[in-house]
Amino acid sequence: MLFPGAVNMQSVQPTVFVAVERTLQWSSPWYWIVIAIPLFTVSVLHPVPWRLRTNDPTFLDLVAFLARRISVYALELLVVLVPLISLFLFVISAGMPFGEAVSSYGAWLAGRLGQYWPIVVGAVVYGLALRFAWDRYVSPKLSSYWRALRVTQKTDQLVDARQEVMTLKAKDFEPEKYFADGKIFYGLDEHDQPIYFDLKEFFTTHHAILGPTSYGKGIVLQSVFKQCIRFGFGVFYIDPKGDDYLPYLLQNEARAAGRRFVYLDLNPGGKGVWHPFLGGDFRQRRTRIVRAFNLDSAGTDADVYKAKERALLDDALENTDGTIKSLLAYVKDHGNAGDRDLSTLRDSLREWSRVDTFAQPAKRKGHSIEACLLNNAVVYVRGDLADPVVKAATKAYIAELTAEIKRMLPRRPAHVTLGIDELKFLACAEINDALATIRQNRCNMLLAAQSIANLEAPDDKRLDGKALAREFEVNTPIKFVYRAADERTAEWAEKLSASQWLNIVQRETTKINVHGGEQWEGTRMMGNLEQPIISQNTLLSLPARIAIAYMPGRNASKLYTCHAHIDRSVASWMTPATPAESTESAE
Repeated sequence: MLFPGAVNMQSVQPTVFVAVERTLQWSSPWYWIVIAIPLFTVSVLHPVPWRLRTNDPTFLDLVAFLARRISVYALELLVVLVPLISLFLFVISAGMPFGEAVSSYGAWLAGRLGQYWPIVVGAVVYGLALRFAWDRYVSPKLSSYWRALRVTQKTDQLVDARQEVMTLKAKDFEPEKYFADGKIFYGLDEHDQPIYFDLKEFFTTHHAILGPTSYGKGIVLQSVFKQCIRFGFGVFYIDPKGDDYLPYLLQNEARAAGRRFVYLDLNPGGKGVWHPFLGGDFRQRRTRIVRAFNLDSAGTDADVYKAKERALLDDALENTDGTIKSLLAYVKDHGNAGDRDLSTLRDSLREWSRVDTFAQPAKRKGHSIEACLLNNAVVYVRGDLADPVVKAATKAYIAELTAEIKRMLPRRPAHVTLGIDELKFLACAEINDALATIRQNRCNMLLAAQSIANLEAPDDKRLDGKALAREFEVNTPIKFVYRAADERTAEWAEKLSASQWLNIVQRETTKINVHGGEQWEGTRMMGNLEQPIISQNTLLSLPARIAIAYMPGRNASKLYTCHAHIDRSVASWMTPATPAESTESAE
C-alpha cells in the first residue's frame, strides 16, 4: 500500500483509486527516467535559441531546433502538468479530506524525489558535461575538418617561408641530355621543363650570377661553358680563388673539340708564365701599369708627383722590353732615389718582381692573350684573393684581355665568352667599361659575385660601389640569383622580379562558443593583393643548386641546376707537359 488510510479509501472509490495507485507505483522509477530524457536533451542543446535561424539553416540546425522545442514542452508537461493531474486524481479518489490528501500526496512525492533525485541531477550533469566536451573539443575539430572538405573558390596563396623550406628540393638530372642546337640550356623549371635562351641573343647578353659560396654559381657555369665550347666559342674564365671542377671541364671539352686548353696560375710557383705589361699597344700597356700601381690623378696634392712618375714610366716603356725586371732596372737607374714621393712606381715594380709567374725575362714568352684569341683557345686563369699582388695582377690580366678582345676583333675567328668570379674583389674600371661596350666586339661576360651588397662595396676603393652595382644591374639582362646572402640582396631581387595581382582570402572569421571552443564560420572575404612574383621568403630559403632566373621574355622563375659530367682523372697543370702542350696547356 502506498498511502496511509488506503483501505478506507479503496472501499469508497475502489476502481479509480486502484488505477491511480498502480500508476503511481509504475512512476517509480519510470517517471523519473522519462523526465531525465528531456532534461538531458535540454542540458546538451541549451534551451535557446528558441527560433530557427532564417539565413539558410542546415539539417542539423533543424534537428537541434525540433529536439530543443520538444524537450522543453515535454518538461513543461512532465514537471507541471503530470504532477497536478496526479494530485487531482488522487484527491478525488482517495476518500479523505482535501488537506489530508494533499499532505499525503506531497509526502509521497517528496519521498520519491529523495529516492530518485540522482537520476534527475545526473541527467543534467551529464548533459552539461557532454555539452562542454562538445563545445570545447569536438566542435573545433569537426569545424576544422568540414572546412578542409569545403569545395572552395580558387584562390592564390602567399609565400610561406616554412613551406618553402620544406618543399624546395634540388633536382638531379644530366644537363647534357637537354643540350640543343641554336640554344643555351641553363636548367629545369619547377615542372621539369628545360629553360633555354636563343643562341643569337646569347652573343650579346651579359649574365649576372649571384649567390654565396657552394650554392651553385659554378654549377650553372659548367653547363654554359660546356655548350659554349661545343658551339666553337673562345672561353676565358678568371677564377681568383680556384675551382675544383671547372678547370677539368674546360680541359676535357677543349680536347674533345680539338682546341687548345691553357691553364695559367698567377700565384708564386704556379704553372705558367705571363708578362703583365707586354701585351697590347703602348697606350694599353701604360694604362694597365698606371691603374695597377694607382698612379692616375686623384685630385690631391700628390697628383704632381704621380705625373712625374707617369713620365718616368713612359721613358721606361720606350727604352725597355717591357718586362717587370727591365722596367724596375730602368726606374732604379733613372729615378730620383732620394725623392720618396717618386717611389711608388719603383716600389710596386720591386714588389711584383718577387712573383716569379710574371717576373721572367722576355726570352721566356709564356702566356699570350693575343695568341689565345687568334687560336680560339679555352683558357682558365687562377688568382688569389689573399695575395694583394696576385689580385692586382689578375685585374691587370682582365684589363689586357678586354682591351685585346676589342683590338683583335677583325682577326679573331670566333665569339668569346668571358667568365669572372668574385667580382667584388676583381671589379675594376675595365670591367665597368666592358659591361657597356664589349658586347659590340663579339664578346659576352658571365659575372659572378656573392651578393649585390658586395658589389656596392668593391675591394677597389677608387670605384663608386653604387654606380658599379647599377651598371652591373642594367647591363646584365640575364640574372641567376641563388640563395640571397643578405637582406639587401633579397630586397633587390624581390623588386627585380616585378609584381603580380593575387586573388587571396583576406579574411576568414571564427567564433568562440561559451566554453572556449573556436569554430570556423561559413564566410570568407576575398580580394586582390599586389605581391612580388618572387618574394624575399623564397630568396632567403633557396637551397643549393636552385636559383631564381631573371631572363628577357619570361617571368622570374625557379631554376634547378645540376652538375655536368666531368672527368677529373687528368689534370695537365699537375703533370709534366708534353712537347705539344709546352706553350699551350700551361704556358
